[in-house]
Amino acid sequence: MQDTEGTLPPPGRRLRFSHVRAGPARALQALLHALRRGDSLVALSASVRSERKAILTQAERLAGRYLSRTIWINVREVGSGFLGQLERSGLTVQEDGRSAVLAPWQEARTLLIVDEAELLDNKACRSLCALQDRRSGNPVQVILGGGVTLMPRLCRPEFADLWRLVGVAVTLEGGAPRFEGEVSALREEIARAEARLRAQRRILAIFASDADAAPGAEMDC
Repeated sequence: MQDTEGTLPPPGRRLRFSHVRAGPARALQALLHALRRGDSLVALSASVRSERKAILTQAERLAGRYLSRTIWINVREVGSGFLGQLERSGLTVQEDGRSAVLAPWQEARTLLIVDEAELLDNKACRSLCALQDRRSGNPVQVILGGGVTLMPRLCRPEFADLWRLVGVAVTLEGGAPRFEGEVSALREEIARAEARLRAQRRILAIFASDADAAPGAEMDC
């Protein structure tokens, strides 16, 4: 896996983000790490749509207990109705235009996965900078998935606000695993993520049982 430093030069400063080039197992690992540490926006570029969707699906499944719900939007399918689809999904753009601060392991957040994101128009891209789930009040994490034109499309001065939120951009290299070693690495990463989820569920169950056993406090009305 290679880590390179991507740059975007808006007026007066340079913005930097981590650009990871990796095979399937490490691409999934990078996405999961970014989601768990609270990155507001993550990008995944892969030339083959089926491979990209497989990684996005695994990332959603293994991301952690703190996701309250996940929303998938395919830009090619909704076309110019992207903003309307956000509204119907219960997502709104915050009036102050600021993205909510996401703390690592925060329990409640919504995940928005936007596939074929290179087809987004300028207004739709800017809307992703300040989303909130109005149904729950939760902040929103965004994964942008797209083909090889996604990074050049988004790394433009007019999208400086968007890239300011990006912690990591992942480019899938090598496509689907073709050798036993690559397959084993992907299975191991999935197994580790599943083990972490099982441990989290056990801890939650212990806390829940302790809360049920605690005596209720009396209240004077």
